[in-house]
Amino acid sequence: MQDLNNPSTTRQNLINAGVKLFAIHGYEATSTRMIAKEANVNIATIAFHFQNKEGFYRAVLKYVAHELDRPLLPLVDHVRRLRSANSITPAVAWVLIEEYVDSMLKTVLVIQDFEHAHYLNLLYHEQLYHPGNEYPITQVVCKKMESILTELLQDYRKDTDRETATTISRIVSSSIVAFGEHPMFIRRALGLADDAPLPDHIIETAKEYLLNGIRSFRAQA
Repeated sequence: MQDLNNPSTTRQNLINAGVKLFAIHGYEATSTRMIAKEANVNIATIAFHFQNKEGFYRAVLKYVAHELDRPLLPLVDHVRRLRSANSITPAVAWVLIEEYVDSMLKTVLVIQDFEHAHYLNLLYHEQLYHPGNEYPITQVVCKKMESILTELLQDYRKDTDRETATTISRIVSSSIVAFGEHPMFIRRALGLADDAPLPDHIIETAKEYLLNGIRSFRAQA
């Protein structure tokens, strides 16, 4: 059993245990005893690092939000700089939309299958129990991710209203998340090992499918 001699490692082990257990059982059904057993620590260690179960749950949600947010940061900074310079033309917006789709597809594939499932489950559980009325994962997935694409869609097609752009953004983002849920099924359909990387042409096919949908939307607008 671990002790408090390596606080950083112990804290991360607890977070990892929390991601798994809260995703599977939800907040109410996950006890501190279950968490301590999963992390192989003394139950008092939870209070030492997080004060109580609710504080620990908040830390788990914020950790997952950070993990989902991190791949977005370079693109967010790039878009912000271009917007500040008033440099986002429709042509530039399209290039950024392509970067967004490509980046998000690759991001969801980097996350291991079980982690992807845990992250999604925590997103759903967050709607049921949200201490302090905080929704850190929702803020990243349903606000930040979608708002970036919504704004770019309006930059791409200047006469698009916010509601329509938001709807298209939600469809694209949801499709990307769903794609990340099914890599194992795709591997097995292709006769690949469960841990084999998906071939580049599969990712490109998904990317073109989404981009063609956006192009189609423009043609019909």
